[in-house]
Amino acid sequence: TAPEVSAPTMLTFVLTVSDGLLSDSDEVSVFVNDSASGDAVYDPSLQVPACHGPSASCDSGGLLDGRANLGPEANASNTLYASCADGTSGSYHNDESIDRIRIVSADGENFAPGKTVNLEVTVWAWRTYTADHLDIYATADASVNPPIWTLIGTYQPTGADQQVITASYTLPAGGSLQAVRANFRYYGSASPCSTGNYDDHDDLVFEVGTSSGSQATYDPALAAPACHQAASNCDSGTLLDGRDGKGPEANAPNTLYNTCTDGTSGSYHNDESIDQIRIFSADGSDFAPGKVVNVEVKVWAWSSGSADHLDLYYTANASANPPAWTLIGTYEPGGGGMQTLNAQYTLPDGPLQAVRANFRYHGTQSPCSTGSYDDHDDLVFAVSE
Repeated sequence: TAPEVSAPTMLTFVLTVSDGLLSDSDEVSVFVNDSASGDAVYDPSLQVPACHGPSASCDSGGLLDGRANLGPEANASNTLYASCADGTSGSYHNDESIDRIRIVSADGENFAPGKTVNLEVTVWAWRTYTADHLDIYATADASVNPPIWTLIGTYQPTGADQQVITASYTLPAGGSLQAVRANFRYYGSASPCSTGNYDDHDDLVFEVGTSSGSQATYDPALAAPACHQAASNCDSGTLLDGRDGKGPEANAPNTLYNTCTDGTSGSYHNDESIDQIRIFSADGSDFAPGKVVNVEVKVWAWSSGSADHLDLYYTANASANPPAWTLIGTYEPGGGGMQTLNAQYTLPDGPLQAVRANFRYHGTQSPCSTGSYDDHDDLVFAVSE
């Protein structure tokens, strides 16, 4: 029987196995975490402290205390996917370090898109503290590697030694895991990853719930996945996973009014496919004309991905048959296998709009390329008037 724990705890058991004649014992360690407590634990896959599970707060506690090998901080650099190394000069609690990050929802409810959150970053400032600056960034999807950071602001300590710096921002629509980054630097300029010898960088990952209306369902009249309630995001989920019967995708080709059919060659998750489309407002508010939106497309790229291209389009009127498509841009995957590609555009007027992903092997830019390995998928969503 395991003892009751109220905080993240490593429990060690002695496991004995016996067949009645011989027995063998081994020590087994189990990490127990009450995710609702708001206490972060180190996540080796993300390489940072993280709070998994719905919560109104997330606190790094002592996991970040120090910099590089200076101080008790374990698992430095504690940045997503070890993407930003710390400066190694100086000494613990004489020179710069980030010691703690805490994020709390302003209304006490669980994190969700559109919620205001308050940040507290505890730093150790050098004696000439006017030379120190804290840049705070956020990413809407901590699963993207490398992360895409948006600046919240730059702040200065008001004294030397231990200082607590506060900020607030609105959670965007995005992934179920989001993150903040603290970049504490000696001189230099605002950056999510400054390179000074005394600079420290730390991330904190936390779970964000979804807002209503975010999960698309297949609309047989449109012949594509659609979100008919205006919201801050719309997600195809697994409805697009695969291509032309290769994989679990139902209702292929999942293009408006079946206006563009998929290539039939290859096999699932060996050759090209679009697996998911997600669109979300940059500021976390509901879709409306003039709002900037982020588009995230998960694709499966062949081989190294160098021969594959993603053309992204939008239409202001998903009710028109055939749709009139406007190019957002063309993007290349950074490698083979599962890749996430991101883009932004500004919503035009129109109550029912859509984006199209055209993923092609070689070929030229088109809303409906005709290659044997090409995949095309649409996602329809409502926009407030």
